[in-house]
Amino acid sequence: MQNYPLLAEKLKKGYEQLDQFSIGLIKLKRDFEELLPQMESYRQIIETDKRNYSDSYDRLTLRLIDILDDLQSQNLKGMDTDAKFEGFIIARLEDVVRRESVLPFNAEFGELFNSEKHEVIKSIVDNEKPDGTIIKILKPGYLRNQKIIRRAEVIVTRREVDEI
Repeated sequence: MQNYPLLAEKLKKGYEQLDQFSIGLIKLKRDFEELLPQMESYRQIIETDKRNYSDSYDRLTLRLIDILDDLQSQNLKGMDTDAKFEGFIIARLEDVVRRESVLPFNAEFGELFNSEKHEVIKSIVDNEKPDGTIIKILKPGYLRNQKIIRRAEVIVTRREVDEI
């Protein structure tokens, strides 16, 4: 008969734990319900971005097809030199890139390396200039809607390391 108070105490603790668990579940449900509208908004943003990306890709593809058409058509018949042909193709491709709001940017000679804007292709020992000084620009970088889509390729200086 002495086990009844012990069992009653354990049962009381069990009910208290169950109440705490229920309260936790109610809080989780409320948090989940608050997140649902945010998740739906995020889904709509992703869908819109996906459509915009697809539209941009289609536009770019069509412009490249225009260049291909020109290459296969009569538009190039009068060009008798490789330089004229090369100039024509470069001008057309630059036009496609410009229409897609893509702008080139260059690093400046003497500017310090910035990993967000530059990609180091090679480094050359130069103890007279600060470490990471740009000494040659190999390829320009490109921005689209103020976002870097390709970093400028550069050669920078580095300090000679003393061997121990």
